[in-house]
Amino acid sequence: MIDVLETLAGCRVLAGLPEEGLEQAARMARVLTFAEGQTIYTKGSSSKTLAVIESGAVRINAINSAGKELTLTICGPGNWFGDAVFCADTTRAYGAVAHEPTRLLEFSSEEINALLEAYPQGYATIVRELGQRLRAAFTVIEDDALRGNPARLARRLQFIAAFQYGRIDQPVSLRLTQEQLGNMLGITRQAANRAMQPLVEQGLLEYRYGQVYLKDPAGLEAFLLAQE
Repeated sequence: MIDVLETLAGCRVLAGLPEEGLEQAARMARVLTFAEGQTIYTKGSSSKTLAVIESGAVRINAINSAGKELTLTICGPGNWFGDAVFCADTTRAYGAVAHEPTRLLEFSSEEINALLEAYPQGYATIVRELGQRLRAAFTVIEDDALRGNPARLARRLQFIAAFQYGRIDQPVSLRLTQEQLGNMLGITRQAANRAMQPLVEQGLLEYRYGQVYLKDPAGLEAFLLAQE
């Protein structure tokens, strides 16, 4: 219970709940575990649950008719996914896969609604957090339309770091292959490698097989501002 309560207390979308609300949520939470690569849910499935990541990481994705996966973002501990639970009568817009061995705390839509009926002060935080996600998504869309591949890659790495760690002001490591980086941007692995080179040369990041290390988040932001 203590670990569950600590996880929920650190989840930004639930930050508007008082202590007794978080304790009630901890009693409601169902603990689920997933192996690396295991599907959590698929696009088009029912949107009746919200999940908070206690440990591990979750890849939010889309898969085309040929079976190719597009990685949209990666969520880490303390983060949540399943935003569609806040929208009545909708299905999942995207899929979710365990990016590594993962432990989740799951809530049904009925449980979320019951919590918010009991503690309506939680609504303001939810609206703020969903608004921030929407703003971040629009920024990525703008960059995809207006910027070259190095800037697009830099912004996408910022986006993923924020989802995975909740902050982008300290150096962080992201578990991503060049193929995954490429499919996030709709380019080949080779093009992703070329896009990465200016960022590596400027000391903003390092790449080792399967790992991207953001060495200088402030420098990465300055790089993006210089591209405007």
